[in-house]
Amino acid sequence: MNLDNFCQGAVQGVFTTLGWVFFAVKILVPILLIVFGSINFGKAVISSKDDEIKKAGKSLVIKAIAGILIFFVPSFLNLIVDMVDHDNVYNGDFADCTRCMFNPSNNCASLGGK
Repeated sequence: MNLDNFCQGAVQGVFTTLGWVFFAVKILVPILLIVFGSINFGKAVISSKDDEIKKAGKSLVIKAIAGILIFFVPSFLNLIVDMVDHDNVYNGDFADCTRCMFNPSNNCASLGGK
């Protein structure tokens, strides 16, 4: 199998599509976690029960932390790939795959390979 042009065409399109999915998840999941946590906290405040307010407040903090972590996971993975690439162990066409996965708007082919 010739790997010289591995990340060209359809394969690059798959990595680009995966990159757009990562981008959407990175934005939508933290927003949804915080919105639903806020709704639960609002319900607890309206019920005026101290134990429910404490439980909902703790849940909101956990969801906010999870949202922040989910937002930074792709950036952390990109940092790891960049560190490995810096040592010239990982380079060439495979670097194009990860570049398209972590930054899909950066001149990467679509899923159709164009």
